[in-house]
Amino acid sequence: MVKRRFPQFFSGKKVLEIGSLDINGSVRQFFENCEYLGVDLGEGKGVDLVAKGEELDFPDKSFSVAISCECFEHNPEWVKTFENMARMASGIVIMTCATTGRPEHGTRRTSPEDAPYCGDYYQNLTEQDFLENCDMDKFLHYEFSSNSSPADLYFWGLCKP
Repeated sequence: MVKRRFPQFFSGKKVLEIGSLDINGSVRQFFENCEYLGVDLGEGKGVDLVAKGEELDFPDKSFSVAISCECFEHNPEWVKTFENMARMASGIVIMTCATTGRPEHGTRRTSPEDAPYCGDYYQNLTEQDFLENCDMDKFLHYEFSSNSSPADLYFWGLCKP
């Protein structure tokens, strides 16, 4: 959906992915001829750098794209991570995460193999959570959408120059 709307961000760009460990597929395949950096909390397939998203210290606007799929619900520092992604992106920020109605997953209580480095934190997030906690003025335009099955929240935001 985002690639169809903004194809210019999916070819020949510098891409930062937060939460890149390939557990059940990767978004890396959607980016063609890109300089791609996958970051996650531990080593594994799809991980180029082991680090926390909120602690990355690349210069402002050093990536055309910052993307994170299905990991914010496992990150107690999701606000700092989102703000850091927006700081490091010059073009677009893309994010998906679990929202209201999604059963807890990826914790030691449920299915630790689905998020092996995350521990027990889990919180479904809503559009309102982002609007109340994040600086959305960093974006020229943004959009949230969601679905009821599998209960995901989707976001894209075009960065201010």
